[in-house]
Amino acid sequence: MMLFTLSKINMLILVTALFTIIVYFTFSFQGMLVSVSAGQEVGKVLEQAAYLINSRDICGKIEVSIPEKIETATGQGVSFVLEIRKVQLSDMNSLVFSVINKDEWFHAKRQHREPTIIASDRMNLKASFHVFSLDEEDNLCPADSAFLGLGLRALPIDNVVIVKEVHGGKRHVYIIPCTSSNELSCKENAERVACWIREQRGGTPSADSYCFDTPDTCPSPALQGCGGTP
Repeated sequence: MMLFTLSKINMLILVTALFTIIVYFTFSFQGMLVSVSAGQEVGKVLEQAAYLINSRDICGKIEVSIPEKIETATGQGVSFVLEIRKVQLSDMNSLVFSVINKDEWFHAKRQHREPTIIASDRMNLKASFHVFSLDEEDNLCPADSAFLGLGLRALPIDNVVIVKEVHGGKRHVYIIPCTSSNELSCKENAERVACWIREQRGGTPSADSYCFDTPDTCPSPALQGCGGTP
């Protein structure tokens, strides 16, 4: 009787161990699929940005739409946040594109820590990167990074305008987030940045960038609700 009981216990332990192993490898495999799909999503955005920035044109502009979810090979959809961050190096600068699971992004924000990144890629260039972010009050401000995605605030931040400008023999790249919920959002945010450029270069229309449609009249300060300029 005791041997039969021990046999049942051993069988239960074996089944439990096998179940744990199967669950572990299932989640690991799903995580790998998400990581691969996230890397492909980063690659798409980076490829479009690189083509624009490396062109010989003095001016250039693209608008990139951010999908709601990353779709894996199994059809699993994962909500995500795309971070675009500028990094200053000694001899050149970097523009880093990173994908973060949206739930992880919210957890990290509440815990005041850096979120875990699923996939990331970068471009290193001799260029000045100007990144802008949108807050809950729709203030567009200079920042070190911009977070794009659905559900980050009342309106989605699911589009980004990337403008390349050659000014004074130097490349400038502007990262301007906007929302698809307002068809004028991208245009208006680009105009706000155009006013900011005028302000940074002396405050007169003669300083306007040829790569932007600058309004005849700009507010002062050009970007409302912002502190310093990173």
